[in-house]
Amino acid sequence: LEKAWTIALTIPHIDDVRFESASVLAQVYTEKQNQLHLAKPILLKGIELSQQAPYWHCRLLFQLAQLHSAEKDWMAAMNIMGMGADYALSVRSEYTRLLFMLSRGMIGLISKNIPCVHDAMTQAGHLIETFLGSPLHKEYLKVFFLVLQVCHYLMAGQ
Repeated sequence: LEKAWTIALTIPHIDDVRFESASVLAQVYTEKQNQLHLAKPILLKGIELSQQAPYWHCRLLFQLAQLHSAEKDWMAAMNIMGMGADYALSVRSEYTRLLFMLSRGMIGLISKNIPCVHDAMTQAGHLIETFLGSPLHKEYLKVFFLVLQVCHYLMAGQ
């Protein structure tokens, strides 16, 4: 995998190979070898190179945020989610934007960052109501939102 990643960096027009190798290699470093310090630079490089490949860019952002969450670096994870939401907006993917926003709210709940949770939930709630995408996607977003809302209320003692 390391060799595939290194070779893929030098060959143009093989984005899927490049980003898949980055993702899988980072996953191996993280889950199998517990070497998060080796996974981060690979993900960061993949994110840097994937600006023109929305699927891969978002996938690698989620993966990096997951890595930060595993380290309990909540602020870094929430910042990555914010970057993802901004990127999804720039490529006009409202569904993905909402997934990033709700994920940011979820990380806020886990880290007990109530202002972040409130901001994410307020903003996402309005956007979900006006969401014009697939009705099935809208239902998925509503369920995600409602689960977070219930958790938020339970944590607040309401």
